[in-house]
Amino acid sequence: MVSHFNLHFPKFERSSPPYTPTSMSYIIRPLTCLDSRSTKDIFIETFHRDDWSEFGWIWRWRSKTESVGVFNTSGDLLGFALILGHCRELKYIAVHPLFQKHKLGSLLLNHILKTCIATGKSLHLVPANKEVEAWYMRHGFYTTKYFTTSDNTNWKVMHFHSKNTRSQSKFL
Repeated sequence: MVSHFNLHFPKFERSSPPYTPTSMSYIIRPLTCLDSRSTKDIFIETFHRDDWSEFGWIWRWRSKTESVGVFNTSGDLLGFALILGHCRELKYIAVHPLFQKHKLGSLLLNHILKTCIATGKSLHLVPANKEVEAWYMRHGFYTTKYFTTSDNTNWKVMHFHSKNTRSQSKFL
């Protein structure tokens, strides 16, 4: 599924980056092998160095239909969401630093959640920190369980259930 969006930004001065036009159209579509390099570049710009080694296997095991990118009308990748197909986990969502704070992450996430609702599927994730956790909660995710890693770090697991699966969920 390909979605088109028009967003309007406030005017900016040429002297202050980022150089974002006042109005820009976006396209959300599934990521293909041709998007691999651009996705990796945004991944490296956005995430901590410790996560970089994960990109290769996540890219290989991503859901080919549900992992999506947001593109400008010139075809440039501005952000992406990688979903692991076999376990329905939203592993990474990122927007290039020059385009952050323009609601492109919310645009990506809302697209994914609408797809979950349309197909009756649920989705889970592990938030990286409290700010990210609060952002996911605002989008309809809720905490279902906790787990502890070998270094005694506690992590939350959050879920989004589509309307069709909510009635079957023992957590609600």
